[in-house]
Amino acid sequence: MRKILISLIILLLSLNILACNSDNNHNQDDLDSVETSKEEVNNNNDASDITSIESADDNNNDSDGLSDMIVMNLYDNSFLVLQDDQEIIGVGELISIRKSDQEITIGKIYSVELEDQIATSYPPQAVATKMELLEDALPGAINFEMADKIMQHLPEKSHLIDVRSKSEYDGGHVPGAILLPLENIDTEIEISEINQDDIIIVYCFSGARSHSAANLLRELGYKVVLDAGGILNYTGELEY
Repeated sequence: MRKILISLIILLLSLNILACNSDNNHNQDDLDSVETSKEEVNNNNDASDITSIESADDNNNDSDGLSDMIVMNLYDNSFLVLQDDQEIIGVGELISIRKSDQEITIGKIYSVELEDQIATSYPPQAVATKMELLEDALPGAINFEMADKIMQHLPEKSHLIDVRSKSEYDGGHVPGAILLPLENIDTEIEISEINQDDIIIVYCFSGARSHSAANLLRELGYKVVLDAGGILNYTGELEY
């Protein structure tokens, strides 16, 4: 009887040991599974970080050194900025642009990409990496401040024309303006000293006649015609 009890005790102890070993193996498997999951998460995070850094670098590389704007050629390398979304120079400002491998036509409007380095002289000087002619594009109205900048920069090539009547002109006009009334501007300009590649800036009282004059002069073949609108918007001293 005693031998049977001892055998039963030994059997129970063996079963207990086997159960403990099985639990330990399951716990180790769980730990291994947790560690494996952590490593996978860490690896995925590392890969994600590298991708985002590379993408940021690629985006920066794509945008370095280029600035977009729309300009009108006034004469030689001198351009008037008509659109500058990135505010590199500013609308209405003058800029000198060089593009050695492309022929530039006076009075035409171009979309340009500029090198990042722009000399801070006046007007600012830049080198174009790309210039695209915008066919049939026409400049909008300018203001008298823009007109004055052009006149100061290219005085020998620029002409400010008052297209009102003689009585209106005598009643006060912008200093330096010459009188060529709209009614006979087509004949008067032909006998003047104004060349077809000169810069012509027209104005009237409210802007209606200057708009008509600008269109007419373009039809007559004048290449650089700008409309300054009405003298109502002029804030300087008038000349009599």
